[in-house]
Amino acid sequence: MSDATLPTGPPRATPTGPPTGPPANPAAGPPTGPPAAAPVGQPAPPARNPLPLILVGVGLAVAAIVVIVVLAVGGGSSGSRPAGASGAPGSSVVHLNVPPGWTLSSDGLVTAQNSADLTAPVPTGPRVRAQVGDVPDSAADLMATALDQPAATLTGGPNTTTVSGQSAIGVAITANGLTQGYIVVHPQGKPAVLFILEAPAASFSALTNQLLAVPGLR
Repeated sequence: MSDATLPTGPPRATPTGPPTGPPANPAAGPPTGPPAAAPVGQPAPPARNPLPLILVGVGLAVAAIVVIVVLAVGGGSSGSRPAGASGAPGSSVVHLNVPPGWTLSSDGLVTAQNSADLTAPVPTGPRVRAQVGDVPDSAADLMATALDQPAATLTGGPNTTTVSGQSAIGVAITANGLTQGYIVVHPQGKPAVLFILEAPAASFSALTNQLLAVPGLR
């Protein structure tokens, strides 16, 4: 016979029926309560002061204006301009047709083959000058002006010619080895102009056509 014993109490009841608590629902939606508030208390970044940017912009604009003025006004003007230049910036009437290799003065009223002759009392080569305003009104006045120098002799004219299509009067004189041709023109509505064509007497005849092509009007 076995020594094992049987339990003396009634047997334990096995749990039956469904659980009484509400089942867990992992598929339930997100919580319905209000969202968490954003953190507070962080200071807003300080606003930028626009004044430095404005001052920089103004400074750049002023600098640009200064550069433009310097280029326009102080653009390296000298006493003469290189060969091939033409026109008369100092006059609204005269336009000298500068031959190749000649030099034009800064006021546009004198041109010469030799740059040193632009301001020389007596040129060493061909030269053409223009005077605007107070000039002779007639052939007689023109002859008197041309001959108003020591040892001057009349070598040509008076005769009529044209400058840029405008009627003109011309005479030529020789004095002290220099021959000068005087041409006066009265353009309509503009001041009168006296052109003086000069060259050493020994070479004036050979240069006449070149000299006569220089005077011009605007």
